[in-house]
Amino acid sequence: MSDSSSIIPECSSTPNVPTHEAEKIAGKGADLHSSLELRTVSVMTTALPAASPLQRTRKKLWKIVAVAAVVVMVAGGGAYAVYANFFQRGASSPEAVMGSLSKAISNKDITTLYKMVSPEEIDTISESSEVIKNSGGGELGQNTKNRRTNPGSLISNEAISQYLESIHVSTSKMNYDVDQKSENIAVAKISSWNLKISVGQDLASNLRARYQNAKGVSLSRDESNFFDDLDLSRASYDGDVAKSFSESIPLEIVMVRESGRWYVSPLMTMAQWSYQDRVHYRPKVEHPNYSADFNKVSGAKTAEGAVEQLTEEILGAHRPSDLLRPEVTNLLAVPERRLVMVYGPTLIGGDDRYSEPLSRQINIDWSLESTDIGNGRAVVRPGKTKVVLNPDNEYNEITLSFDDGEVDVTTSANSNNTRSVDFTRELANPERLGLVAENKDGTWCVSTSKTIVNVFNLKPSRSALSDLSKTLSDLGVGERTADDVADIIASSTAIAAPVLVVADIADQIQDIEWTRDDYSSGDSNDAYFSRCSDGEMGACDSLYLSSPSGTYEESYGKSCGGRNYTMTSGGQCESTYGRRY
Repeated sequence: MSDSSSIIPECSSTPNVPTHEAEKIAGKGADLHSSLELRTVSVMTTALPAASPLQRTRKKLWKIVAVAAVVVMVAGGGAYAVYANFFQRGASSPEAVMGSLSKAISNKDITTLYKMVSPEEIDTISESSEVIKNSGGGELGQNTKNRRTNPGSLISNEAISQYLESIHVSTSKMNYDVDQKSENIAVAKISSWNLKISVGQDLASNLRARYQNAKGVSLSRDESNFFDDLDLSRASYDGDVAKSFSESIPLEIVMVRESGRWYVSPLMTMAQWSYQDRVHYRPKVEHPNYSADFNKVSGAKTAEGAVEQLTEEILGAHRPSDLLRPEVTNLLAVPERRLVMVYGPTLIGGDDRYSEPLSRQINIDWSLESTDIGNGRAVVRPGKTKVVLNPDNEYNEITLSFDDGEVDVTTSANSNNTRSVDFTRELANPERLGLVAENKDGTWCVSTSKTIVNVFNLKPSRSALSDLSKTLSDLGVGERTADDVADIIASSTAIAAPVLVVADIADQIQDIEWTRDDYSSGDSNDAYFSRCSDGEMGACDSLYLSSPSGTYEESYGKSCGGRNYTMTSGGQCESTYGRRY
């Protein structure tokens, strides 16, 4: 650890919390977690040089901070979570969070950082990191041969500690004000943050050794040359982070209250940055709904019900604001719910135009199934659900008849055009493929973050890994490239599984005829043109799809019969204006 670890940064808070009080708070064991938030930002910043040997420009620093933060937290989260769970997480107040953060930056204390980040968000990240670190391909697949891959060696706890030893924090002095917006949200505005950091060249050799260990074989010539040329002597920063963050928006940290404790929310913080950026260029942007009560939960009675109800509500929306109704937000897990409820209004924009809901174009006969995966979570699968797309368009109707791991795809291209697609055949645990719903306080909500974690838990079959190179070749990838890509993917089963599933599905459906090709004749195209002119929006879409590129007919169909020449892409007339204009 560098000498900088002993430096205690100075901090200045709001008039209600003087600098000395903030430092006093930061020194308390129970509230040390508070430091995690800012620390997340801080350590991310200190980790910044490790991400690139080049000096970063001030204008781009905030992006680097965010990326570095994710890398550090993902890499170290798993094991630090074990330690952190033995101690109280979060802080008693937003001011205590900021106080702890400012002190923790100099010490590069990942554990405290972890404890200051929202459990609803960071626990998901740590779960994902643990799965990825433990998902070496080993001897699976024909392309791995005798190699023994160890992808976790790059982001193990030992590795992160070693990287941090090469990062030296000489100065960290932060001034900020805390504005508690509501009972559950506070925003800290950092007016200045004088930070001086540097990176030792030993980081390059450490990265080289760990990368080779993760790869499992000797480095290629290009890889060796890359590490030989990796010069970290200019990887440093000495300046005001607040000024470097952005020329137009303030550096702010959003904190949320969970179960009576305060934490940093990375998701809400990034949403705040995005909001401030839009306000700078469009002053009339709607304000965030900071008073939203996102802690009240009233979801569905079952996991299947949560997925079904949420899907129906989204498909039935007439206006963007419909997606902010309680019928939608109550069915979302906490991280997604508070993000939508607080910052959703800032994204709505012009909401006065009525549009035909997607439910008019999609009919669903629900018959979902689920598998309990523990920790109050269940994977919801299609079961025997039947989906009909474009039910009122005889030329474009598509029927998807699911039977758990298989689906019969029937199109109107001809009288008997059905293709069976097995979308789980590449998996050793097909029951894990689906959306994740979680049970909190006896009610079920859909969780996109937990769904992502679940994706990393998918396991590819041995035969799937062995055939990956051939699958890629069948999709048009060159033979040599396919072998190289397959070799890389097979090194981590957490990455291999979703790639295999997507590639295999694409391979199975690539020859399906999706629309009736009656439009190949001039008479049919004329009919589309006439019906489009009369205001039939589906005919305009068909005219666009059936016309040769660059023709007047294609342009006429794309513009919905000359009604809207600002359409950015064709085939969207019916979804924009409904069946008739």
